[in-house]
Amino acid sequence: MRAVTKALPEFVERYASFADFLAVYITEAHARDQWPAGKISTCTQPTTNQERLELANTLVESKQVTIPLLVDPIENGFEEAFAAWPIRFYILHQEKVLFKAQPSGVGYDLEQVFACLDQFKLQQPSSSSKEAGRRGTKRRVVF
Repeated sequence: MRAVTKALPEFVERYASFADFLAVYITEAHARDQWPAGKISTCTQPTTNQERLELANTLVESKQVTIPLLVDPIENGFEEAFAAWPIRFYILHQEKVLFKAQPSGVGYDLEQVFACLDQFKLQQPSSSSKEAGRRGTKRRVVF
């Protein structure tokens, strides 16, 4: 997740003229009581919507996430429908999935995501007014 949150400002800057960005907080990937790996997490797997919401808010603040963040309810409907665990990137257009990035080993090749967006950008008209409208967007967490 660290590599992803570091890349978000570049994604937004590079593609904000034609793309909207949204993240969905799902099951905690490395909760200490479920699948501890790497730097051991201090959190346990949430069992309520409120607990998951609190972890999502902590993520937004600690990683300074600047795009809207939705929270998958504890029943994990989004996670199951999109096979989102532990992390996925989707590029959607007109209610269709154009691209679904897959993790590679223990990491993520973000260049695949950039390449797909670059290709899509070439096909889109420029829109500076859309980019200007986003500059005032505040960080928020939503169910």
